[in-house]
Amino acid sequence: MGHRVFLGDVCIRRQAFDAMSEWESRSDRSRRDSRSHTGSAVCSEFVFMRRRARIDGNHVAIVQTLRDLGVSVFSTAGVGDGFPDLVCGYHGTHLLELKDGSLSPSRRRLTDDEREWHEAWLGEPVEIVESPAQAAELVEYWDRLEVSKTAT
Repeated sequence: MGHRVFLGDVCIRRQAFDAMSEWESRSDRSRRDSRSHTGSAVCSEFVFMRRRARIDGNHVAIVQTLRDLGVSVFSTAGVGDGFPDLVCGYHGTHLLELKDGSLSPSRRRLTDDEREWHEAWLGEPVEIVESPAQAAELVEYWDRLEVSKTAT
């Protein structure tokens, strides 16, 4: 396997990292193995490097709306490989995939990685959110579900 993904980090096998760092001398490599670098952390077999997250245009507004409504929000947009954009805590744990509702439908559809990940996920279905208003509606829905659970 070429790489493994961990929440927010890409784990690259040491051989791949060394190939990318060919310009470094061997002495620099041995020093690198014993310390951390800005933007990366080194362990015995793998090098963890942050990768820049590509987020939808409405990502920040949706996150702010959710937080204003009392939802715990953790952005996982940088995870990649189809993993949803947000992990939310509110009457349970919810996964949200964000799409920019202002784009044409063809540009809002799930990528192949996202579709495969969502289909393989055995937990609660991943919610697709396209606007801050839709995020607020989702929180109201979660509230109604919680009320119905406690009423029974």
